Amino acid sequence: MSHTLYRSPAIVIAHSPRGEADRVVTLFTCDHGLVRTRVQSVRTAGSRLRYGVQFLAMGEYEYVRGKHTWRLTGAHGVSYPDAGLIGEGIAHVCSDIVRLMQPEEPNTAIYQELVSLAHNASTKYEIA
Repeated sequence: MSHTLYRSPAIVIAHSPRGEADRVVTLFTCDHGLVRTRVQSVRTAGSRLRYGVQFLAMGEYEYVRGKHTWRLTGAHGVSYPDAGLIGEGIAHVCSDIVRLMQPEEPNTAIYQELVSLAHNASTKYEIA
């Protein structure tokens, strides 16, 4: 039985540990909206995906629909902001989106706003 592989630009807006080495990652994708994916063995030292599932990481993500959940299978062209520049405001916006949005409901306007927030978070401002 073959599964359809979906590939979409996305941003990581939440993650939580699951078991010994797994993690549940919440992506906001351009095509599918809010998608909660399971990533297996991402917290091990040899994982290829561990840097691609950090908070506010952006890139092309590949995921498949499993029997009960989505599974993240790949991440390409991932960039993420400096951890010291991420403010609490962005974290609150992301948690509100996770709490209020319906899963798998595309919304390109919110996706574009999240991308601009992440780009602004990764920009260092000089105070004159």
